[in-house]
Order: sequence, then C-alpha cells, then structure tokens
Amino acid sequence: MTMFRTLTAHELKAILDAHRLWRSSEGKEGSRAPNSNRPAERRFLGIGKGSTPATNQVAAISEGWINEWLAAHVAAEEAGK
Repeated sequence: MTMFRTLTAHELKAILDAHRLWRSSEGKEGSRAPNSNRPAERRFLGIGKGSTPATNQVAAISEGWINEWLAAHVAAEEAGK
C-alpha cells in the first residue's frame, strides 16, 4: 500500500510556482499548443476522480515522477541559495 506523505512548505511552493508558470503560458508549455494526442497529456486521462496511487497504476507512476521532479527542483533551488 502506498502511504501519502505531507509536502513541506518548500515542496508545495515549488509545485505552485511551476503551476503558476504553466497557467501564465495558457497551457501551451512554451511554443507547444495543447494537443490531446500528446502522450504527456493522454496519460492523465487514465487518472479519474478518486484515483490514488494505491488504487491506480497510472497515478502511482505519476506520483513517482512528481516526487522525482520535486527532489530535483528543490535540490537545485537549495544549491542556488
């Protein structure tokens, strides 16, 4: 069973900053227009309301990627201080 952990304030800030950047790009991720055929966008169709990493394999894989992203970005931010 996957146990959820509490995000630190620093990790939450990193996620929210990345989300604000994405929103300011109008979801275009730089020069790319939204495209529902992109694998990066289609994978999240496999995560429905109420899905958790414990009950959904796509959610479990995505959780791992999120944790890796957080570790890399928080470490990079710490190194820049």
